[in-house]
Amino acid sequence: MPETRRTFCRVCHNSCPIKIHIDSGRVIRVTAADKDDPRYAGFTCIKGREQHAYLHSPDRVLAPRRRHPDGTWSTISATQALDEIALRLERILAEHRPRAVANYLGTAVTAFDAR
Repeated sequence: MPETRRTFCRVCHNSCPIKIHIDSGRVIRVTAADKDDPRYAGFTCIKGREQHAYLHSPDRVLAPRRRHPDGTWSTISATQALDEIALRLERILAEHRPRAVANYLGTAVTAFDAR
């Protein structure tokens, strides 16, 4: 028997209230939680409403991956992935200085100057 649970969206830091619709332990649909909510007024973005598709996609990435020069991919450990990312960022910073790296803060975050 399908059930509905109230929760919040985890796609971004806004944490919009949502309802997840579950059938046989599987999320089958996501909808806005409450049209009377004073902050969100029943709004959710398309990314939030499509979470069930992301969860069950056969293309969902479940482990860190490395792309090879020929375009193929291989699975690597999280430690190895973070070490490789850190090394690459160190090289970029050494060659191009700090303003060569951007940081995305998300929706509704006050901008700041990272000089």
